[in-house]
Amino acid sequence: MRVTDRWEGTTGRQPQLLRIRWEAINEDTDEAVTLEASLCLAHRLEIDVNSSARPAGQFGESCDYCTGRQPGRGKRAE
Repeated sequence: MRVTDRWEGTTGRQPQLLRIRWEAINEDTDEAVTLEASLCLAHRLEIDVNSSARPAGQFGESCDYCTGRQPGRGKRAE
């Protein structure tokens, strides 16, 4: 029996990394800002629980949070 990685699906695929945007509040100015990051499924679920995350229309190469990178400023939705 083959042991699979925790994030592998039943088909044996690796996790899909997607670039998403979400709104957050800047703690210094109390203004809403749009953040953008490439995230793995676990971190996308974490963001989605706390906000209304939406796809940015791109795939990622690595998870920003897993590698210690902070999310960047994304384009504001019009």
